[in-house]
Amino acid sequence: MLLLGEAVGPTVSRLLLLGEAVGPTVSRLLLLGEAVGPTVSRLLLLGEAVGPTVSRLLLLGEAVGPTVSRLLLLGEAVGPTVSRLLLLGEAVGPTVSRLLLLGEAVGPTVSRLLLLGEAVGPTVSRLLLLGEAVGPTVSRLLLLGEAVGPTVSRLLLLGEAVGPTVSRLLLLGEAVGPTVSRLLLLGEAVGPTVSRLLLLGEAVGPTVSRLLLLGEAVGPTVSRLLLLGEAVGPTVSRLLLLGEAVGPTVSRLLLLGEAVGPTVSRLLLLGEAVGPTVSRLLLLGEAVGPTVSRLLLLGEDVGPTVSRLLLGEVVGPTVSRLLLGEVVGPTVSRLLLGEVVGPTVSRLLLGEVVGPTVSRLLLGEVVGPTVSRLLLGEVVGPTVSRLLLGEVVGPTVSRLLLGEVVGPTVSRLLLGEVVGPTVSRLLLGEVVGPTVSRLLLGEVVGPTVSRLLLGEVVGPTVSRLLLGEVVGPTVSRLLLGEVVGPTVSRLLLGEVVGPTVSRLLLGEVVGPTVSRLLLGEVVGPTVSRLLLGEVVGPTVSRLLLGEVVGPTVSRLLLGEVVGPTVSRLLLGEVVGPTVSRLLLGEVVGPTVSRLLLGEVVGPTVSRLLLGEVVGPTVSRLLLGEVVGPTVSRLLLGEVVGPTVSRLLLGEVVGPTVSLLLLGEVVGPTVSLLLLGEVVGPTVSLLLLGEVVGPTVSLLLLGEVVGPTVSLLLLGEVVGPTVSLLLLGEVVGPTVSLLLLGEVVGPTVSLLLLGEVVGPTVSLLLLGEVVGPTVSLLLLGEVMGPTVSLLLLGEVMGPTVSLCYWYN
Repeated sequence: MLLLGEAVGPTVSRLLLLGEAVGPTVSRLLLLGEAVGPTVSRLLLLGEAVGPTVSRLLLLGEAVGPTVSRLLLLGEAVGPTVSRLLLLGEAVGPTVSRLLLLGEAVGPTVSRLLLLGEAVGPTVSRLLLLGEAVGPTVSRLLLLGEAVGPTVSRLLLLGEAVGPTVSRLLLLGEAVGPTVSRLLLLGEAVGPTVSRLLLLGEAVGPTVSRLLLLGEAVGPTVSRLLLLGEAVGPTVSRLLLLGEAVGPTVSRLLLLGEAVGPTVSRLLLLGEAVGPTVSRLLLLGEAVGPTVSRLLLLGEDVGPTVSRLLLGEVVGPTVSRLLLGEVVGPTVSRLLLGEVVGPTVSRLLLGEVVGPTVSRLLLGEVVGPTVSRLLLGEVVGPTVSRLLLGEVVGPTVSRLLLGEVVGPTVSRLLLGEVVGPTVSRLLLGEVVGPTVSRLLLGEVVGPTVSRLLLGEVVGPTVSRLLLGEVVGPTVSRLLLGEVVGPTVSRLLLGEVVGPTVSRLLLGEVVGPTVSRLLLGEVVGPTVSRLLLGEVVGPTVSRLLLGEVVGPTVSRLLLGEVVGPTVSRLLLGEVVGPTVSRLLLGEVVGPTVSRLLLGEVVGPTVSRLLLGEVVGPTVSRLLLGEVVGPTVSRLLLGEVVGPTVSRLLLGEVVGPTVSLLLLGEVVGPTVSLLLLGEVVGPTVSLLLLGEVVGPTVSLLLLGEVVGPTVSLLLLGEVVGPTVSLLLLGEVVGPTVSLLLLGEVVGPTVSLLLLGEVVGPTVSLLLLGEVVGPTVSLLLLGEVMGPTVSLLLLGEVMGPTVSLCYWYN
C-alpha cells in the first residue's frame, strides 16, 4: 500500500504516504516520514522513528526510546517503556502516559486519556473530556461529565452512568440495567445478549462484539459493521464502515483494517471484495494476490490492463496522467482531478468523458460539440441534464447546484437555479408549479416572491422560515425562526424588518429599541462589542464574532462594516479606508474586489483564495493569488501568462523561490513544509510545517516573523517567550490572544477561545484566568476585578456573578 512512495524490503511496506520504508521486515504506515529500524515503524506522520523495536505512531514528533513510542501528536516520548498517545503534551513517568490532549500525565501508572484535563489518582483515569476522574478504580470516558462510583463508568457523552456494573457507551442517553447498555447513539440498548451499536467501546457478551454505527447486528456469527474495532467471534474480524458482511468469506467494506479469514481483503473503502482475486476498492493500500492493484483511491482494479486510479498514473496502451480518475480504454477515460490528451480533449475535475458529446462530469468541464460546464453533475443529452453544482449551456439553460432538471418547466433543485419558463433559484429545495415551492436554502421568483433559507412558503403571506427571508406583504428576514403576523416574530438567529426593527442572534425582540441577544451585546449608540450579533445605530456594523471599536476601525470575524469604509467581510479585518485583510469576504470601495479567503492590499495587489479580482488585473482564480500582471500564486489552478505555471497545491514566484503546499523545497533554503511558505533563510510563514534555521519553531497553522514574535495556530514557540497555543497569537512577552491555548509568562492564564489583554483584563470563552481576578467562565467576559458578563459560566470574584444556563 503506497501513496506517492516506494516500498523497499523483502516483505511488505503496507502504507507509505509521501515517504519511504527502509528495513527488512515491515514499515506499516508512513505519512511524510521515514521508517528507520530493523523491525517495525508502524505509523509516522511528519516524524521519524528512531529505535530498534517499534515506533507505532508519531504525528509531528519523534520517538526517543528503545521500546515503543506508540502515538505522539506534537509531543515527545520521554521514558524507557511506553508513551502511548500525547497530543500537545509530554509524557512524564517511567511506565505509560496513554493519551494526553492539552494535559499532562502525573503518576506512576497510567493516565489513559485526558482532554483538557488532568488525571489525578494512582490507577487509571481512562478518558476525560473537559472533566475529571474521581474514584480509585476507573473512569473510562467522560465527556462534559463526571464518573462517580467504584466500578466502571465506561463512556458517557453528556449523560450519566447509573448502575453498579457497566454503562459502556452512552451518547446523549442513559444506561439503565445491571447487564449491558453497550453503545447507544441517540438510542437505547434492549436485551442482555446483542450489543446493537458500539461506538469506540467494547462489547462484553456471550457471542459477538459487533461495533455497529447507526445499524443493527442480527445473528450470532456475523460482525456486520465495525468502525475502527475488532470483532472477536467464530468467523471474521471484518472492519466494516457503513457496509454489511455476508457469509464467512466476503469482507464487503473495510476502512483501514485487515480481514483475516479464508479470503483476504486487505483494505477496502466503500467498496466490495468479490472472490479470491478482485480487490474492488483500495484506499492507500496494496492488494497482494493473483492480480496486483498498487494504488486505488475510490477506484477498482478489474484486470491486468484496466485500472481505475485516483491520485496515480497509468502507463500502458493509452498513457494518461491522472489524479483521481480512471482509464477504461484507448479513448474513453473517466477522470477525477485530471486531464486526458487524446482524440477527445477534456479538462475534467471529478468527471467522466463517454464520447465526443455525452459527458458525465463532476467538478469539471467538457469542451466539445455540446458545451457544458458542470460541477458534480451529468449531461444526458442536448436538453436533459442532471446536475450537481454545475451549469449546462445548451437548448435548456439551467445553472444548477446539486439539483436536477427534468424538462423545460419542472425542476427539482438542490443548491441551484433554473432559468427557463419558470424561473426559480433554489438551494436545497423543490419547485412543484408556478406558485407553490418548498425550499431549503433557495429563492423562488414568481407570483409569490420569497427568498428562503431552510424554510417553506405556503401562500402569499404566511411563511415559516428557517434561515431565510420572505419579501411580500409581510417583510421578515428570519434565521431559524417563524413569522406569525405583520409585527410579532419569535426569532432564533434572525432579523425582522418591519414596525419593530431588530436583528437578533439566538434571542427575542422585546420592543422597538431593546434587543436581547445571546452571544452578543449592545453597549450604546456607537460602541458595541458583539459576538454573532449586529448593532443598528449611528455607526452601523453587522458583526459575527467580531468587535467594533469606533466609527472606522473594526476587527471582524464573519461580519460586515457599513460606515465610512464599506466592506463586507467574512473572517477578515478592516484597518482603514482602503486596506482590508479579508477571508471569505468582499471589499466594495476604491478597489472593487470580490474575495474568498484572500487579502486586498491596494488598488492592484490582491491575494485571493477561491475568489476573483475585477480591476486593473483581471484574474479568475481557484485557491490562488494574483500579485500583478505576471506573478501568480496558485493552489489547484493554472496561470497562462509570461510566467506559465500549472500548479497543484503550490506556487511559483520566480526561478528559485517557491511556496509549497504539501511539498518540499530543496534550494537556497531547505525547508519541509506542509501548507506553508518560505520567504528567505530565516522568515517563514508555516501552516502545518517546520523550519529548521536560525529560529527553530514547530508550527501548526501559524507564522514565525522573527526570533520572538510568532502568530501561532495550533503550534508551539520555544524561544524568549514560551507559550503553548492552540489557535492563538503571541504578540510579545505579556500580551497574548488565545484560542484554546495557554500562556505561561508574566500573566498565567488557561484560555479556551479567549483573549488576555494584560494582567487583569481578559475576555474569555470557555476558559479560566488565574490571576488578580479568578474567574471560571463559559462564553463570558471579565472587564476588571468586579464586572463580568457571563453566558453559561460563573464568576468567583469579589462582587458580580451573572449566569445564563448555569446549574
